[in-house]
Amino acid sequence: MFLFPLLFPEFIEKEVKAYANQHIDGKLDFESSSLSFFNHFPSLTLSLERFKLNGSAPFQDQNLVRAEEIAFGVDLYKLVFESTVEIDEIYVENPEINIKVDTQGRANYNVYKSAEPTSKSDSSSTAIRLEHIEINNAKLDYADQSLNFLFNAAGFNYLGVGNLNQAVFDLQTTASIQALDLAYGGKQYLKDKKVQAELITKINTNSLAFTFEKNDLIINKLAVRFNGLFEFLNDGYFMDISARASDCNLDDLFSALPPEYTQWQSQTTLQGKADVGFSIKGKYAAATNTNPNFNFLFNVRNGLVKSKSAPMPIENLNFKLLVSAPQLNFSQTNVSLKDFNFKLGNGFAKANYVSTGIDRILMKSDVQARFDLKDFSDALNLDFVKLRGLLKAEGTIAGVYE
Repeated sequence: MFLFPLLFPEFIEKEVKAYANQHIDGKLDFESSSLSFFNHFPSLTLSLERFKLNGSAPFQDQNLVRAEEIAFGVDLYKLVFESTVEIDEIYVENPEINIKVDTQGRANYNVYKSAEPTSKSDSSSTAIRLEHIEINNAKLDYADQSLNFLFNAAGFNYLGVGNLNQAVFDLQTTASIQALDLAYGGKQYLKDKKVQAELITKINTNSLAFTFEKNDLIINKLAVRFNGLFEFLNDGYFMDISARASDCNLDDLFSALPPEYTQWQSQTTLQGKADVGFSIKGKYAAATNTNPNFNFLFNVRNGLVKSKSAPMPIENLNFKLLVSAPQLNFSQTNVSLKDFNFKLGNGFAKANYVSTGIDRILMKSDVQARFDLKDFSDALNLDFVKLRGLLKAEGTIAGVYE
């Protein structure tokens, strides 16, 4: 095992470099290389140390991937008996991955190019038939200016196993993230969240489509089921993705919410069950201003909310909330709040609400309520406003507000 790599080092490195030059449309560089069984035992791997790859235009002068090491596992049988280099494993150590999309929808990850040989003599003796992908301690940054979307993951670990040499294959994935940040439209939705994931993804390399068949995630303490389809198109992408957490504890749910709720949650008792989820479906194309449809649901059953300093809780809290934004046009947001009710000491509230629009709201609502506003404010720990008095309400609203 010590001596065998000495027989093939120049041949393997030459073949891998030739394959990269043929299929990578971008500046690729590394400081040194080595061939060994022991870097990723027991696989024979060609390791490229201090690896750098720049992105595609218009990001050709910026890093797409920078890593301490990228190693390619080589099929030993093919090497010895057929004198071909077949890469069946990839290992990436401590990478920095920077994915960028500009306001026109142009992405820096379009660095792979297919190259068909013009004759048999031109065909390469190198091929990729992946069965194992492993990424350790990655820092991943994704910035899409066309969507005003930011995604950052630190301490990202990934293990993918599957028969990747097929045109259509299943990829079994185990992944974890130590700190996940997510922002959309200038608003931070996730901050320093821990994530664990067990995923099965069907990948179609012909159409570059990803079908998420069985995907279980844990965000902090919240268990989420994720599935759907994501397909790259020439002018954008198509998505049909949904995620849902069913019958979860309210306290676990709030552990996965945006950072402004973290301090509030630490001072508040939360009990009850909830269902929460979202879906996003349709085509996205920046050039034609085409966007998918967005839907969100939030149901609470037998909830209880009580600040630690409050004399009494809001209890028997129940509601069904549905929010939708066609074509991601939030100015045309539809809101439906059904069967909203709670008890607060001797007080109560019941309401239903339906509306369309934000700047000009077409609404319909009915409400019945009688409770002490101070008890309500104290139970929710509303430090931005002080409420006093007894609220009595009974009536309906129907019409346009603008």
